[in-house]
Amino acid sequence: MHDFPHLFCSFYDALDDHVARENAEAWSADERLGSFAASVASDVEGGRSAGSVRMRVENHSDREAAGYAALVGIDRALRHVNTAVSLSTERPPLSLQALASFVTAQGRLDSGAAGGALLPRLVGRGRHEGNPSHKRELFANVLRVPPDSWDRVGITWVGEAAALHRHDLSGGLLLGCVPVIADPKEIDFRVREAGERRYYRISAADHAETVKRIPRILAALDEAGVLIGVAPELTLTPALLDAWQQAMRSPDRGSSRLRLMIPGSGVLTAAEGRASNTAILLDGRTGAVIARQHKLFAFDFDETELERWKLQQRLGSQALAEDLVPGRRLEVIDAGGARIAILICEDLSRLLDVGPLIRDFGVSHLLAPVFSRPLKARRWENTAGDIYVRETGTAVVVSNSLVMSSILSTEGANAMVLAPGTRDALLATSAGPADVVSFRLLPDGTAEPA
Repeated sequence: MHDFPHLFCSFYDALDDHVARENAEAWSADERLGSFAASVASDVEGGRSAGSVRMRVENHSDREAAGYAALVGIDRALRHVNTAVSLSTERPPLSLQALASFVTAQGRLDSGAAGGALLPRLVGRGRHEGNPSHKRELFANVLRVPPDSWDRVGITWVGEAAALHRHDLSGGLLLGCVPVIADPKEIDFRVREAGERRYYRISAADHAETVKRIPRILAALDEAGVLIGVAPELTLTPALLDAWQQAMRSPDRGSSRLRLMIPGSGVLTAAEGRASNTAILLDGRTGAVIARQHKLFAFDFDETELERWKLQQRLGSQALAEDLVPGRRLEVIDAGGARIAILICEDLSRLLDVGPLIRDFGVSHLLAPVFSRPLKARRWENTAGDIYVRETGTAVVVSNSLVMSSILSTEGANAMVLAPGTRDALLATSAGPADVVSFRLLPDGTAEPA
């Protein structure tokens, strides 16, 4: 079952990146190599031996070119097993049906024996210039994740009940953002001193109004038909998480299409001092916890930022650091037809640290809960998101609260979507903390307000 995925990994790892990029155009135009690739695809689909393909490559007069052609052929044949996003309703060839079932259950094509992984490709390259920037961009249907990247990331499967399938995506993926909190009275601002350093923590205050609002928010998400919902950073506590889960499990709740919900992030322990800022991903129908993502990088305020945010009365006027225990790894969530990563606020801006992992795993949807000033075009969320979109092909969804809009007495959006096929950021503003704004991500890579 895994012979051809393993052969792909072997040939791919042996293919020199510089040689591949230098010769890809000539190799692609070579009719003899094209015929070789087509014959390899036929071998894969016909259930022939992977060993015979390896032997043909090794005996070829131009082994590198033949290896590339074999990769193209294997990649072409393996399109049949990418059933979650394929527009075709035909069953895979008999020789690939067991592998297709394995991919549906495990989210990968290889067994893991080669190190790293071979994944179904869910997104194409973000940039559309003619020249590839890496050999990974030469193959349309599978993605080779290098071992070092694989070892730095946790993988979570959402489960069959929460997975997104072809019929969920064919008309566009509906996402919803909700601010949850607008009144600064529902937020706690704390400062702690340790030696010469000052630390801050911002968190939801477990205000009664916040708790009462959650069933209304969930009802609005359900009424809108949202499949994935995203709430902002710093809108979650243990008590609020419990309120979300109770609302999702309520016998009074009607029918729902909500598969996945990020009810925000926050400190979910009783620890004093430094603590993790954790985003939770819930099954949108049952409230079960699917995954946790700890914030990876702290955001520290200097004097200028404190003044710009008008937080001196709450945090003082001297520089201070976020009271954060940083997360150790990125979690990638396999949702069938979507591969999701959650970047909490400052993490979105850490392109040199996080970007290579988003790229190497072919993340299709990057969800970013933030606590920030009102979202506007060309601010940091937009400029950072643009780079992810352009370089990796992922769609970026940013969800902010209305708290800073209230503090600054400034209008601005609380939701933003950037998509590979849409030139400018889509911005939307909720009328109140329980009001959902929705976006539709279409199969052609574009996005639109919903």
